[in-house]
Amino acid sequence: MTATQAAGLARIVPVDPSLKEQMIATFFEAFEDSVEFCDWSVDKIRTHAAKNINNYFQGVRGKPHPASRMALEPHRDRLIGLALVLENKKQQIELDLLLVQPSYQRMGIATQMVASAIDSLDAEGVKDLRSGYHICNDGSRAWHHSLGFKEIPDYFYCRLKAAWYRDEIWRREQLGTSEQLEELRTEQDRWEQLVQELEPWKES
Repeated sequence: MTATQAAGLARIVPVDPSLKEQMIATFFEAFEDSVEFCDWSVDKIRTHAAKNINNYFQGVRGKPHPASRMALEPHRDRLIGLALVLENKKQQIELDLLLVQPSYQRMGIATQMVASAIDSLDAEGVKDLRSGYHICNDGSRAWHHSLGFKEIPDYFYCRLKAAWYRDEIWRREQLGTSEQLEELRTEQDRWEQLVQELEPWKES
C-alpha cells in the first residue's frame, strides 16, 4: 500500500479529549491479544486501558503535548488510531502511547500519525522524540527502526544479556566444547561494559 492509498483510510487530527471513551475502547481492542498483555484477563486489560488513558490526560506520566494525534475514519468521527505525546518529568518529549485498531493495522496509519506529530514538534524547534517498545514485540521494534529511531541501551536489558552470555559460556565449558567460546566471551564483555556505563547510581 502506498502512502497516498493509506492517507485515504484515515483523517489525522489533533487529539480531542472528549473522545476519551473511544480511546479506551480502541486501546483495549489494539492490545487485547498483544504480547504486552500476555496472560492478562480481559477485565484487567479493560481496567488498565481506562487507567492509562485517564492518567495521560491527568498528567500522571508527564504533561500532555499538543503534538498528540488521532486517526479517524474518513467520513465519520470513529477513532481508529492514537499517538499520545507528552513532556516527561525530565522535560523530554516522548511518544507515550501508539495504537491502531486491529482492522486498520499494517496500513501505514501509525506512521501517518507519528509523522504528523513530528512535523508539529519540528515546527516548535523540538529535535528529539523518545519512544519505547516491548522487547518481544518484533513488529514494533521493526517499525521504530524503519522510522529512524535510534536504540538507547537499557540497563536492566543489558544486565540480562550479559548474564545470558555468562551462563552460556559456563554451560559450554561444562560440556567440554570450545565452539564459539571466543565470540561468546567477546559479546559478554561488550554487554558487561554497557552495564557498567549504564549503572543508575552513576547518573548525576
